[in-house]
Amino acid sequence: MMFFAVCYQTIADKQLYLHRIGPDHHKILDSGVWQYSRHPNYFGEMTFWWGAFILSHEIYFDYNETLWYLIGPIVMTLLFFFMTGPWMDRHMMRKRPEYKEYMNKNRSLVIPWFRNDEKEEALKTE
Repeated sequence: MMFFAVCYQTIADKQLYLHRIGPDHHKILDSGVWQYSRHPNYFGEMTFWWGAFILSHEIYFDYNETLWYLIGPIVMTLLFFFMTGPWMDRHMMRKRPEYKEYMNKNRSLVIPWFRNDEKEEALKTE
C-alpha cells in the first residue's frame, strides 16, 4: 500500500511538473490522474499514512501501541479534506476562474473517482 502511494504521488507530481513547463501551462491540468481527483498528490500522501498505520499494526501486536500510530493518518486525512484541499480549491478559483467549472466536472476532492461527464456518458450508453 505504501509503495502504491509513493508511485501514485510521484505520477501525480510528475504530471503536474510536466504540465507547468509545457505549452498549455495556462490551462488547468485535466488529464492523467488529475482527471479522477482534484488533488491526486494528496491522495498519495494520505494513502501512504494509512499504509504506515497498517504496517505498524502488523509489526506491533500490542493494541495500545497501535492506537498511537492511528493519530497520523487521521490527522492527515482531516487536514486534506477540511483544510488543505478546500484552501487549494479557493486559491485556484481566485487564480483561475475556469477552475470552478473543473470542480463541477471533477467532484472528487482527493479520492480518485469518475467525473460527472464520465458518469453521464456511461448512462447514455446503457
